[in-house]
Amino acid sequence: MGSKMMGPGTFHSINNGHRDRVGHYLSWNAQWTPRLSSQLGVRNDVVMMNTGNVAPYSWTGMMSRPDANAARAFNALKRGRTDVNFDVTATTRYVANDRVSLEGGFARKTRSPNMYERYAWGMGAMATKMIGWFGDGNGYVGNPDLKPEVAYTASYTLSLHDASQRKWAVNIQPFYTYTHHYINVTRIAALGKGFEKLRFVNHNAQSYGINANGRVRLYDSRFWGSGAVVSYLNWVRGQDEVTGSGLYHQMPASGSVGFHTTYKNLSGRVDVTLVKRKSTVDWLRNEPRTPGYALLGLGLRYNWRAFTLDAAIENLLDQKYYLPLGGWSLGDYKATKILSPLAGMGRSFNLSLAARF
Repeated sequence: MGSKMMGPGTFHSINNGHRDRVGHYLSWNAQWTPRLSSQLGVRNDVVMMNTGNVAPYSWTGMMSRPDANAARAFNALKRGRTDVNFDVTATTRYVANDRVSLEGGFARKTRSPNMYERYAWGMGAMATKMIGWFGDGNGYVGNPDLKPEVAYTASYTLSLHDASQRKWAVNIQPFYTYTHHYINVTRIAALGKGFEKLRFVNHNAQSYGINANGRVRLYDSRFWGSGAVVSYLNWVRGQDEVTGSGLYHQMPASGSVGFHTTYKNLSGRVDVTLVKRKSTVDWLRNEPRTPGYALLGLGLRYNWRAFTLDAAIENLLDQKYYLPLGGWSLGDYKATKILSPLAGMGRSFNLSLAARF
């Protein structure tokens, strides 16, 4: 009460909003030969969205004028939206022999905008910065005319392993995705100090990459238990075809190499996680670049009847690093006026006990 910035009324961001979905799907699995199988699935979703009238903090205050004008324009709209989405997934798997198998597939997946992507209406600097789940300090404005984004993905998986599938295994999966009406942003104003006011818009985008993992058993002894080297590697690159910018919140190349051992009810691990420097970013949102890093982790697990005790030390060497998908450290910025990426957790000791019933 009495505030010129946040009063005297209540700011209604989403008022009586709802997003209802009715869906049905059909799947068909076929075993054509002992070595060849396929899966086909289709799905239809009808997504119905609407929201009521909204209000700024004040209809007459000078500081609330941008939001008051935006609220009047929003209330004058017909805000109901209905999306009819159709998806399909088709995969084929071929087992060449007891050491090699191949799997390929195509998928069409659709995502309707969420409530804030469509209905966030505020235009004032403070109102737009209240809308956001990205941790980037930017302000966001919705777009009632957004269309659902439709992603077309083709992928192929090659699996190699020994005949018993116990000694070693390697899986390699390249993929390509083209997204029609990808929900991205466009700049509509500068908020100062490196932050932007952004509106959600539909663009086209593509992404491609490779996922790989492998496992090699080093020993399997009655007296020493078993031990194996386990690793994975993930790499993806995305691009907005309208702006040429990188896609937001995409992980740089990352991987892990670890030694895992098991003896009776006791198991342990030593893992090294490696993450490449993040250099491909979304410049529209001023996404931060982060340096590469390596983290060492240790873990022990003990199983006793229905109980499992886990103990771990993560980031054993207390390496300072920045999260590639963490955005900016806004809390530190408010305190120090220095803008830097969000740092990752330092050395941590973790203990957990789980019980099964």
